[in-house]
Amino acid sequence: MTPINGPSAGGPPEIEDTTTLLLEGLRDRLGHSGRDAARSLDSLFDSFARLVGAADLNAPMKSISAEETAAIVGRVKNAVRQNRIESELVPQDARIALRAFSALTPDEADALLRWIPKIGWKVLVDALFRERTAIDEDRVWRPWAELLLRAPESVALVHQGMPHSAIRESRPVKAAQGVAEKYARLPSLRHLERAMCQPGLFNRTWPFTALVMACWIAQRPQEWEERWAEVLAEPLYEGCVLPRSADSCSLFLEKRPIPASAPNDVLAQAVFAHMMLQRVKGSHGEARQKLELLQSILLRRDAFDDPRTFRDPRSPQSAGWQRVMALGADVYNEMVERLIAADMELFFNQSAFNDDRRRFWLQYKREVFSTLFCFSSATRRALQAKLQGTMSAESVRRARDMHPSSGSVDAFCLFFPTLVVVEFSEVGNAAYFYTPEEFTEVLPKSGQVMFRHLKRRDDFGQQMKHMQGWQAKFRAELRQFGISPPISPPRPFRSV
Repeated sequence: MTPINGPSAGGPPEIEDTTTLLLEGLRDRLGHSGRDAARSLDSLFDSFARLVGAADLNAPMKSISAEETAAIVGRVKNAVRQNRIESELVPQDARIALRAFSALTPDEADALLRWIPKIGWKVLVDALFRERTAIDEDRVWRPWAELLLRAPESVALVHQGMPHSAIRESRPVKAAQGVAEKYARLPSLRHLERAMCQPGLFNRTWPFTALVMACWIAQRPQEWEERWAEVLAEPLYEGCVLPRSADSCSLFLEKRPIPASAPNDVLAQAVFAHMMLQRVKGSHGEARQKLELLQSILLRRDAFDDPRTFRDPRSPQSAGWQRVMALGADVYNEMVERLIAADMELFFNQSAFNDDRRRFWLQYKREVFSTLFCFSSATRRALQAKLQGTMSAESVRRARDMHPSSGSVDAFCLFFPTLVVVEFSEVGNAAYFYTPEEFTEVLPKSGQVMFRHLKRRDDFGQQMKHMQGWQAKFRAELRQFGISPPISPPRPFRSV
């Protein structure tokens, strides 16, 4: 080796080593080539994933946040708009967007379905029918129905499971009725489940599947006792058509768990409840007891709630009763009248001396919009034991407590649109008539009620004694408030 430069100050001379230079050059060239090769492999893999997407399509759907879903949907919509689906998306993006179908237009969904038809249709059908019972506007449902009807023959639900008229129908109950008619000849819920819930047809977890079951039951009202037995025998069926507790247990059979796969859909429950409540009228004996058991469960706060606790029972506040009323106001209003009448019977039947009052006020059951009991502790205990499991049990639970100083006397308040009447359990007590405004001053807002609270004060209410011929006097006074034994439908009222 020959030095080409002189020695540097303070160090050894720099020597050119040709082997070292050769190796360094080779290393640099290999580095550039390796990076180019890596980039090429990345690009090839990315293209393969986008074009084929086999691993992505077969992967299970991931649970992602609403924020991530919104971001992916935004990216999908942009790719569709620019006609760059294959270059900018992976199939998992399309699956997530189709699952969130309400954020897409049907045309955008159609573009994704043309890209990944097999898995895409499966995802979209599942998403649509999971939300089907919540979509009842024609302008919202019709474009999706038209897209469904263009599905390929391989989409069995569209071409085998549902009549096309049921797919076009925007109202969920009407659509479910159309499906139920297709399976009308099947003899039981078990046969219906087996026929419907096959691969590619209806999913057991869809709320719409529960709605079809409820409609199928409702189309054969003469068989209600057989269907009722089937429903209570199978936790899945009970979960489909009946309310459940907050911890997903049966409200009928203590601590029996309802399967997580059973959809909890209030519309299906309302269809079943409406049909069963229709059967109450004219039923007797054991059949009536079964129907009253169902009604008592529906009155629970964790089910549809008790209409007598609403500001206006004939304008229901809970989603369950709202849907029952939408299916037929007569059925709902007749139930409210039965509840009012049951309260009257409960209070006045405690003593034979009250029979005249019971018969008198029953004439006005359709004009009464709500009732309130004020029970002594002894009466509450006796009625709780006596009424457990009946439709009157809820009346005892919502009763106010009488103060012990009031002794054993109980009170019963009947709320009319323009008047509140207070009757007492013990013979010798007059009734008291108050305007709604006066009664808000008379009744304590919370806590125990005292006998003297409900008695006439100097400037409140009107005392009405049960003297001979009292019925005529009461009727005349009630007419002054626009209240007569009803021939016409119930009128709106002012809230107390």
